[in-house]
This record gives sequence, structure tokens and C-alpha cells, in this order.
Amino acid sequence: MAWLNWVVDPRDGGDETEVWERLDREPSRAVPGVGYGDLEDWLGTLDESAVTQVLEVYLPTEAESFSLVDVARTTGIDIARIRRFWQGFGFPHLSDESTQLTAQDVELISTFTSFFVERTRDEGLGLQMARVLGSNLDRIASAQVDSLVASVLLSGPDVEVAAERSEQFAALMPRLLELIWRRHLANATRRRLLRPPVGDTARICVGF
Repeated sequence: MAWLNWVVDPRDGGDETEVWERLDREPSRAVPGVGYGDLEDWLGTLDESAVTQVLEVYLPTEAESFSLVDVARTTGIDIARIRRFWQGFGFPHLSDESTQLTAQDVELISTFTSFFVERTRDEGLGLQMARVLGSNLDRIASAQVDSLVASVLLSGPDVEVAAERSEQFAALMPRLLELIWRRHLANATRRRLLRPPVGDTARICVGF
């Protein structure tokens, strides 16, 4: 009987790859008869209906009925710029007329592009921020989904309880992300304010 846990292994310059490892502590439930070489085959036997029940709370609930043309019409910003921001967030390429955007997508692109193109007039900074936000939030979202499938479904409670927890966690995430971001922002600000200005010297002491 193998004790397994889903963990994140930093490789290739910081990219995260999900791997399995043995646990020293006892998990809530064992995964019987699964060895390392058999893991891929065993994952293929998961009940997809159970996976869907736990994860479907994260799917859009509103219709995908808008296109990049609609966003351009709303913001007055040309489609080429809008597409650069959309893909900067890490989202797939969309044709101009493809109605694959929700109202929240339109709000996201309109708010973001309008701020950096019209108000600050710093499109380069906006694209940089889009890439940073998109990259890191994609990793958070992927880890969240993987954790539910691997930790909750494989070694946790039954599907109904897991689905309820999934929905509760989805409601908590926006506030949690804001609180964590604000703490990191405060810490980053303090570090920057404590940094000596360029050209200044600072006395340091090295102990042995």
C-alpha cells in the first residue's frame, strides 16, 4: 500500500511541475495498490463525473457572448492593442468576431486597457503587469484544481462533501487573494523604502 501526496517541485528556472512523493505522516486515507510506475494508469481510472462535480463550480456561469470587436467598440481602443493585453494575461488567441468572452472578460479587458492606454499612457508597463498577473494567477489556479483532484478526491472525503468544500473555497478566494496581495505589497514597499538611494553608501558589518 502506497502513501501518496501531490506536491509542487520547482524545476527549470522556477517552473512548477506536479510530482508525487511518499509521505512520512499518515494521510486521511491510503491509495491502495498504487505504485509509482502505475500512477498514470491509475489516474486514468478516476471517475470523471466525480471530478466534474467537484470542479464545475469554477466554470463560468454567464454566457460567452462577446467578442474582441465588442470590447473595442466599448473602449474605443483598437483590437490589436486589446488582443496584446488579452494574450499578455496568458489567454489563448481569439479571432476578432469570436464570441468567447463573458461580461466579466469584457470588464477585465476594458478596465485594464483603458487605465494603461488612456489614463497612464504607458502600454508597455501595462503589458508587463498583465504578463506578471496572468502568469502567477495561472499557477495559482492550476494548483487549486490539481489539489482538489489529487488531495480531495484521491485521499479526502466523499464527492458530495468535496464539492461543497470546493464551492466554499471558490467564494473565499477573491478575498484571500486580496489579503495576501496587500501583505506582500506592504512588505515589498518596506523593502524598497529601506534600500539606500542610488549613489549613497551604507556602512555594513560582517560577522564571523
